[in-house]
Amino acid sequence: MPSLKPNTSVFFERARSSRHRAQPVLNNMPTTLDYRQDGPIVGLTLNGPDTRNSLTGDSLFSAFEQAVAKINSDLSVRVVILTGTGNIFSSGGNVQEMRDRTGMFAGTPQQIANQYRSGIQRIPRTLFQMDAPLIGAINGPAIGAGCDLACLCDIRIASEAATFAESYVKLGIIPGFGGTWLLPRAVGYSRAAEMALTGETLDAKRGAGRRTGVQSGPFRRPHSAGPCPRSQYCKKSTPGVALDQAPAS
Repeated sequence: MPSLKPNTSVFFERARSSRHRAQPVLNNMPTTLDYRQDGPIVGLTLNGPDTRNSLTGDSLFSAFEQAVAKINSDLSVRVVILTGTGNIFSSGGNVQEMRDRTGMFAGTPQQIANQYRSGIQRIPRTLFQMDAPLIGAINGPAIGAGCDLACLCDIRIASEAATFAESYVKLGIIPGFGGTWLLPRAVGYSRAAEMALTGETLDAKRGAGRRTGVQSGPFRRPHSAGPCPRSQYCKKSTPGVALDQAPAS
């Protein structure tokens, strides 16, 4: 029987080094999202270093949909870990497209709203359908929609380099990824309002993220002592059963 305690650092090391970059296992799956399975653990890595892992482009949206379909069809999957390539989790929306009013940000307000629904909002809609628990391994800044993506995870484990910012207000826009719904559930209404109205950045190194609830716990450095946190979910998570399918207590 295979061990349920694989090396804790494996997905982070692959994310940091292009030499060990995970290869997608789905047929024709875009490489904007690397997919790797190690026994009951699936690692998803945002792979857009040129745009600081921004959440943009139909290829990325489709990759999330394909990945979740694959995970839901495999009852051996017990936990999914989401992280980012390099030293950033996700910069959120593509700021260059916002500035130039291109891509999803082109057109009238009604057209932009429709493009949000048919574009970036496919990611939260898809992840909400995933049956396995989702751990956010926040390896660096999680900004704007990147912060919302972190809040969408069931559990967030952050490195000392992680920062969190609901920074839409600095660009004169409102959260379009679901932040107005996701953030209050992670940090409470008052703190969410403060983050959204000021664009304040929370620094995981100083513990601000954990104190407010946006960060569930610190990321243990590779090879350090202590139990592997994800092994707890492999042991206790029933295959193919989502948290939202658990009976109410």
